[in-house]
Amino acid sequence: MNIRVRLILGVGIGVILTFLAKKSPSSSV
Repeated sequence: MNIRVRLILGVGIGVILTFLAKKSPSSSV
């Protein structure tokens, strides 16, 4: 796996988790 691909995946997952956390305030993240 390329470092760039892993970086993009990490950022993407972080954005998704943040979006879900904002959408559902009952999240424990």
